[in-house]
Amino acid sequence: MRYSKDRDLNLYQSSFIPGSNKSYPVEYHTDAVRNEIPSGYEDNEQMHHLVPAELFGAFVQNLNREEAEIVIDRANQLGIRVGNDPSNFAGLDKMKEHIRNYEYSNTVHSKLDEIGLESSELEGEDRKKFYNLLNKIASSSLEQRLAALPDFVTYIAEPAIEIGRQFRPEAQGILENKKQYAADKVIKELRSVREADILDGLEGTGLPRKLPSGNDQRKKGGKELSLLLKDIKDMDYSPKRTIARSAGDKFTGMIRVNSPGDTINSPITTVTSLGM
Repeated sequence: MRYSKDRDLNLYQSSFIPGSNKSYPVEYHTDAVRNEIPSGYEDNEQMHHLVPAELFGAFVQNLNREEAEIVIDRANQLGIRVGNDPSNFAGLDKMKEHIRNYEYSNTVHSKLDEIGLESSELEGEDRKKFYNLLNKIASSSLEQRLAALPDFVTYIAEPAIEIGRQFRPEAQGILENKKQYAADKVIKELRSVREADILDGLEGTGLPRKLPSGNDQRKKGGKELSLLLKDIKDMDYSPKRTIARSAGDKFTGMIRVNSPGDTINSPITTVTSLGM
């Protein structure tokens, strides 16, 4: 099983909503998606994926839906939103801020190219190494992908997100995404408690213990919701946060080997393998 250079497939597989049997829209150029973008959207802007679809797509290719949802949920927990999740977008001016062009040199894709995350600009051996990495991810086991995700977040997704936030500081960064994940978790727990109460009310009525969704449920018992709420309260963050990295940062899941002096600012094309 190899990596497929199929953007539509990457976005489809990355847009599953864990635990819901639903997905974010494959066609994302709609008001329903635009209106939910945290940093807002202006008419005629282009929609930019903060976490590159091609790169994260390797983590969910060649998986069934259940496995892909496990990977996406873990990615959300680590602080990145992926696929066509509205929190993974920023609206940008096409020429001045978004695409590479000769008139404006400091667009988001120009900056991504500077750190080696713009695959369309890679050539020769660098391009070969880039796709060898994606092939290895796309052919690895679920457990190996989950083990590699933290390094993907630290060394690829977070720098890409922060480049986008240079143009739209209100876009969600790692800490904001973690706060969203914690809030979603509380909502799910509250819903579970409410569903359990509904099921308890069906006892003795002769009606089946089944919810309108068609999913059989069992009472989960008392959840410590106050602890979940406390997690959110204690999660302080700065909306205009920047990345601070130290020279010589080490990889554990993704390894740079070509240059002894490589640091976090070295192009990603020096990545040759996953520590799996």
